Amino acid sequence: MHDAMVVLSWLDEGKRQDIYQSYLHLMVEQEKEFKTTSHEYIMRVIGEKFNLTAVRVAAIVQNCHDEEQAAKDGRMVNEKMAKYVDTKIKEHIDNAYMAYGEVNPNEFVETPTGVAGIGSSSGEVVRVEDLYDLDDLIKKAVTREKGEAQLLIDEKVYIEDVDDGTVDSNVNNECLKLVEKAKDFDVLKKDLARNVDDKVEFSLPDNGSIEDEDGNKTDTERRQRWKYVAQTINVREQKKLGNKSRRGAKLKKKQKKDNTLVEEDGETRVASIAEVSQTAWKPERDESEFIYKGVKTAWLNRQLKGEKYGWGRVPDSMKVKQEVAEEPDSSAKADAADAETDSTKSVTDDTNKDEK
Repeated sequence: MHDAMVVLSWLDEGKRQDIYQSYLHLMVEQEKEFKTTSHEYIMRVIGEKFNLTAVRVAAIVQNCHDEEQAAKDGRMVNEKMAKYVDTKIKEHIDNAYMAYGEVNPNEFVETPTGVAGIGSSSGEVVRVEDLYDLDDLIKKAVTREKGEAQLLIDEKVYIEDVDDGTVDSNVNNECLKLVEKAKDFDVLKKDLARNVDDKVEFSLPDNGSIEDEDGNKTDTERRQRWKYVAQTINVREQKKLGNKSRRGAKLKKKQKKDNTLVEEDGETRVASIAEVSQTAWKPERDESEFIYKGVKTAWLNRQLKGEKYGWGRVPDSMKVKQEVAEEPDSSAKADAADAETDSTKSVTDDTNKDEK
């Protein structure tokens, strides 16, 4: 397997729980010290500690979070099955390395390239003439790549954990002018609004009650109005800006404009990032942010809304305990054996009678 560059490895339950526990500890400590958090930064730190990619760490954290919430909601997680799978796969790996006479790494091995989230594997082959010193070229390439990687790390700006529903999307000046222009029609909106005193026109009061002819009151709730979303498109601006900057590189996220407006309850405003993400022209999603979206939302609900037991470890008292089948007593086993023997004898006697 060494000649074929094949490594058999398995991420067991113990290491998976260590990763999740490290995530919980770092999130709490980061919030205490800096009063803000970043899931993207935490995933990168844990990945470098355990020699894993940030994407794999995000998947493990989200999976452990789902298991904790499943146990709280009454859905049982089969822990015995997980232990059985770990044991059998490790046994298979041990047998494979023993057959080839090689050393088992006994740990999960990640692809070295891109572990820190920087760089990607490439199958490109470069031809080098005999006039060059190959060892010197390799040494210079390693030094150059190390400097480039350090530069990318220093310039990296991590995504802060904020509620996307409270952050406005990027718009141009035309959208801002339309929002200001809509305010000029506030007086006209009041004149064209529904008549509250007219029972026919305004039959369902907001969060009120309706009284029939017999004097019986019924609590009613008016359904929410439709939310209208629109995007302004300036063809000339798009052609001028294009998909690349003047230097030829791709446009940064801050340079891209969503130009999305929302009309809700008679108010025209700039759409939030969460509302833009639900439209057909939503921007390209971040892979890691999409993977740990559930656990990130639970963390924000814990910090902003005070939700309990929606994030982190769930107390054992709230979890559904797995029922263990009790083994029958020795007397019960003996009675069952006697009953089985008697039934076998009766069947044998009946068979003998039929043959005679």
